[in-house]
Amino acid sequence: MRSLNLDQLRTLIEVIELGSFTAAARQLSLSQPAISLQVRELEQRVGVRLVERVGRTLRATAAGRLLAERGKGILADCEATIVALRAFQSGSTGRVRIAATSTALTCLLPPIVWQLRAQHPGIDLLVNNMPSGDTVEQVARNLVDMGLVTLPVEDQRLRVTPLRSLTLVAVLPSGTPDIPDAVTPDYAARQTLVLGPARGAVNGLILRWLAGRLPLPQPAMHVDTVDAMW
Repeated sequence: MRSLNLDQLRTLIEVIELGSFTAAARQLSLSQPAISLQVRELEQRVGVRLVERVGRTLRATAAGRLLAERGKGILADCEATIVALRAFQSGSTGRVRIAATSTALTCLLPPIVWQLRAQHPGIDLLVNNMPSGDTVEQVARNLVDMGLVTLPVEDQRLRVTPLRSLTLVAVLPSGTPDIPDAVTPDYAARQTLVLGPARGAVNGLILRWLAGRLPLPQPAMHVDTVDAMW
């Protein structure tokens, strides 16, 4: 038995429901010979008679009734599948994998995620927290779709789009004397520094900023998250 043809199946359903090749032809905007040919070819595919004439009356055989009933479900499933695929085409559904730094997860992503969820409820969003260096490698290997990282990133495999600028600030105890208006590398190097993760991109930026004062006269303490500093 050959595979079913959906157009022929739709024609059979119309013929049986309307009881006439001519009425089915009008309904489907086809000629009567075309309707007859489709039904005949469908019968050849399945190997049984699907419709028969009793006098002037056209009616379905038992096999035709069975195929028409199940055919409605087949056509409905196909239509639902097409609608689902159109959602992928429009970008309103699917799975998006994002990797982000702790700063992005805490401060930047939450309102964006809420807005995305409201506007595109069909999108399955997976967000992972990881350092910028790991994120760059994950995106390059297509293990995540996009990453929110700390710049600079120089990798020819990727397209990098700056989103916003953030200013790094020094947070000191309230009783610290003689705090300058602008914290310089010389001043920072004399303090006991509490920095982010040693593998973090921000930590790398700070150490490059302090490059001329290394090694530090006092050891720095590294914490896994900014929250731990409080």
